[in-house]
Amino acid sequence: MADARSGTQLRSDFDDFLLSPIGDGSNGMPVTMLSALARAKPDPWWEAAELARMPQDIAIQRLSQFIGTIQGVALGEANSDSIATRLVVLLPRLQIFESPISNKIFARRFPQHPRLTPTNIVFAILIAMLVVAYIARYVA
Repeated sequence: MADARSGTQLRSDFDDFLLSPIGDGSNGMPVTMLSALARAKPDPWWEAAELARMPQDIAIQRLSQFIGTIQGVALGEANSDSIATRLVVLLPRLQIFESPISNKIFARRFPQHPRLTPTNIVFAILIAMLVVAYIARYVA
């Protein structure tokens, strides 16, 4: 069944990435990237396609963070950064439209940390005003 979001489900060009071992499970069996993603994400092929579309350094950072959150997997001598670096090179490089606009959209979609923007401040003030008005009207 194809994924309506991307059409990438079961693409064989992600096999090297998805079938690579990342460590050993608590039962001693090897854990692949496919099984790790399947535990946490609904579609490992879609996730692989998303990583393939990212600039390599961002893909490594995101994958390293994900690998660091996997529970019940012994990484052995390697750390999550080295595993992520090894795996990202196995991804096919998918073309994305490079422009300042797409870079801004990409940066918004994968922020490093939440930002305090004027829109967020105005939204928070409006919510606070609604709460105060509700309390003043129904509680008092």
